[in-house]
Amino acid sequence: MMSTTHSRALSKRRVGLVIACLVCWTLRAASAASDGPVSLDFTPFGSAHAANAATKLAPADASFGPYPMSVIGISNAIAHYDGTRRLDDGPIAYALAAIRDWESRFPRDPWIARDLFGMQRVYEHARTNEGFAYAQHVATWLQTDYPGTEYAALSGQELACVARGGC
Repeated sequence: MMSTTHSRALSKRRVGLVIACLVCWTLRAASAASDGPVSLDFTPFGSAHAANAATKLAPADASFGPYPMSVIGISNAIAHYDGTRRLDDGPIAYALAAIRDWESRFPRDPWIARDLFGMQRVYEHARTNEGFAYAQHVATWLQTDYPGTEYAALSGQELACVARGGC
């Protein structure tokens, strides 16, 4: 049985750890928020990059990009896009940078094509000229690096539909 003194010390340690984690998280979030616009790079790596890759799937707990995001964090940023018209800063820009890093390290991961298609849709839904231009860049990236995927085919169809003003 634990002594009361030992129990209190353990509780204080847990509280201290929680406070330290919150402070670190807050500082990291403040730092990320104050860095300003992210330099967006839509340049495809090319299909040869994927052919030479040794490993296929990224670990679920791996972090990617300058604002570390896991593959699940990237998917969440895409799924929870809030409709903001500012596309070069915040979670969507961080997700794009993370996808670039992810693809550079695990180019054969099948989730990348899905998330690139999701990014294209985010940019299309921004309903701005900048958003449409970004959607075109992502579509080119997707179709260049993952040409045989269902997402590459859907990408071209959807982009054409949006260009006509239909979707």
